[in-house]
Amino acid sequence: MKISQVLIVNAILFIAIGIGFTLYAPNALAFYGVSDLAGDNQLLYWNIVAFARMFGASLLAFGLVLFGIHNFFTTAADRDRIRRELLFSLLFSFIILSIVAITQQFSIWASVAGWVTVAVFVIFLGIYIFFIARRTS
Repeated sequence: MKISQVLIVNAILFIAIGIGFTLYAPNALAFYGVSDLAGDNQLLYWNIVAFARMFGASLLAFGLVLFGIHNFFTTAADRDRIRRELLFSLLFSFIILSIVAITQQFSIWASVAGWVTVAVFVIFLGIYIFFIARRTS
C-alpha cells in the first residue's frame, strides 16, 4: 500500500466521521453514552453537542486537507523533504489524537465506540510510523 492510498483512506474516514459529528452530533454522541445527560442538565448537554460539532468540523477539515495533499508524494519538486515534514506532522497529530482518545475511553466513554475511536487513531499512528521508518513512499 502506498502512502497516497493511506491518505485517501484516512481522508474518507475523517470526512465521513466529520460529517456525522457536524450534522448529527446528538446521534453521534449517543454512541458514546452522552444522550443520558439530556434529562439531567439540558444546558450542559447542548454545550457538549456544540463541542462535538466543532470536533466534527475539525475532522472534516482535516480529512479534506489529507485528500487534497495525497498527490504531494508523487508531484512535489522537494518530494523527500515535504514527505518527511508531512509525515512527522501526521505522526504528532495521531500521537495527540491517540492519547486523548485513550484517556477519554478510560475516564468518560467506556464504550465500544470509544474503543473503535482509539483503534482508528492508533492504527493510523502505526501506519505513519511505518512510512517514516521505511523512508520511501
